[in-house]
Amino acid sequence: MWSLVGIVLIIFTVTAATEANYSHKIQSYKGRLVMTKKDVTRYTSSRTGGLYDYAPLDALKYKDHLKKHEVKVGDRWENASHKAYNSKIVYTVEDADEQNITLPVFNYWGTVVKVNGKKSTIENDNGLVSIKGTGKRTIVEVSSTYPTTMILSLLISSITFIFLFTRYLIRCCGEMKID
Repeated sequence: MWSLVGIVLIIFTVTAATEANYSHKIQSYKGRLVMTKKDVTRYTSSRTGGLYDYAPLDALKYKDHLKKHEVKVGDRWENASHKAYNSKIVYTVEDADEQNITLPVFNYWGTVVKVNGKKSTIENDNGLVSIKGTGKRTIVEVSSTYPTTMILSLLISSITFIFLFTRYLIRCCGEMKID
């Protein structure tokens, strides 16, 4: 009996904690990572203090440009219009026709880039996201998705948890005698 009460309390606590957690989150599109406002800021590297624990080592040489949130067009660094919302950030880069554009975003696994609305391949510029510019105005949308291996890991973990929880319930509650 007490174990059943304990299980109900744990489920209630987890549900309440999850509900409280979601009130602080920015909901994103299906298949995208859910990020808090703080995470979006850190992801776009505008506040880089303490962010370098997981930064690509090659990207550290651009530390000053990352702090200023500058975009590299060809060989020159410049300010570009940018806006962060949901779980993505959108850059508008002017006069980058056929030049490499390096964004102040770390090139992590699962990063997705759309250039003028079309999915684009990402090149690695010393640990930062780099793409080819198109035309007079290039609109770059950067977001991230869950890689397939992460989804498989979550699935395996969930199935294992359900199996162990069911096994526990059968052992615990299956031995109860009803008078």
